[in-house]
Amino acid sequence: MYNVVITGSTKGFGFSLARKFLELGDSVVISSRDDARVKKALAKLKDLFPDGKVYGMTCDVRAKENVEALGQFAMEKLGSIDIWVNNAGISAKNTPLVDLSEADIRSVIDTNVMGAIFGCQVALKIMLKQKSGRIFNLEGMGSSEKHIIADQVPYIISKAVMPKLTKSLKLELKDTGVAVHSINPGMMVTNLVVKNIGNEPKIFNILAETPKTVADYLVPKMRDVKGKGKKLKFIKGWKVALKFMTAWRYRDRFMDKDGNLLIELE
Repeated sequence: MYNVVITGSTKGFGFSLARKFLELGDSVVISSRDDARVKKALAKLKDLFPDGKVYGMTCDVRAKENVEALGQFAMEKLGSIDIWVNNAGISAKNTPLVDLSEADIRSVIDTNVMGAIFGCQVALKIMLKQKSGRIFNLEGMGSSEKHIIADQVPYIISKAVMPKLTKSLKLELKDTGVAVHSINPGMMVTNLVVKNIGNEPKIFNILAETPKTVADYLVPKMRDVKGKGKKLKFIKGWKVALKFMTAWRYRDRFMDKDGNLLIELE
């Protein structure tokens, strides 16, 4: 069994990760910058897993002292940390760069980039003392040259950083028992993605999956992965091609033709 910390885990993919880890018998610390969401998610997880070990803490990953406090809280509750997932992330408004405010830009970069860096730093200090542990950084649109869109410059840049962060830390940690990996969940039905899908509901219906579906697939791989610097992907290229070849099966799956969401988001 593993002791797991997940940032940004009160809804969407982070919550689904927490649920799957708990389902497999692991102990989990969830977090969010919103205290009310932490309490709500914690209550839901405790209801789903009455005998599970799950704890929650408010943490704004933009502030290093918050992330340090999260690490300390997790150690107090769990005794050790085996897996740390840097999942916290936001996007700016779907807006051209020229029209974004400095606050819009900094909020995304500070959350997605600095939050991941602080998360890695805090987790590493703990794991290097333990001489073991795994950190997972979340990739997204922008992590690959193949997936670049307009009107989301801060988000694209923030995710372009993730592969380099993981690869650089792989080199730093080569002679240790600690590993850093990346997760590429693909397109998911989350608030962050839905608000920026624009006028592409057909593509969304074909490519997207629910956070639960993705987490159910990836968590066992996260628990079992060996080595350092691995990339765990939910969907590979040939599966994407197959989906497009059978596109009729996905009509009105998550959105209607006008872009109206047909399911309730977690």
